[in-house]
Amino acid sequence: MTFTPEKTASMQNLIRLIFAGEYPGHIPFAGPVDFRVIAYFPIPKSGKKIQPGTPCLHAPDWDNLGKLVSDALNGLAYRDDRQVFHADVTKYYDTTPRVEIYARELDDLTLSRPGFLGPGKIV
Repeated sequence: MTFTPEKTASMQNLIRLIFAGEYPGHIPFAGPVDFRVIAYFPIPKSGKKIQPGTPCLHAPDWDNLGKLVSDALNGLAYRDDRQVFHADVTKYYDTTPRVEIYARELDDLTLSRPGFLGPGKIV
């Protein structure tokens, strides 16, 4: 049995609702998935010298953020999060807090070419 904290479950439900609204009828990816999360956190009131786009070095940890989003999209964007073979998580400060999530399914041809991490389907 797994326990998910209430705050985490709420965030995952929000991500699932937004995804379902933006991509109705999406068939979950069946192949390998390239996954990217870009989180923009509010600039702290005490951070007068912090400019938008400055890397955020505070909580949450990058791996916890990636897991939260990956678990939320499990069964929606892809069949199972085990399909995620490459993930990139970055955190910045910005005046407009938000989370951008990109995922794309890769085929054998794409995987066999160097530089495959170009533009892909945005989820």
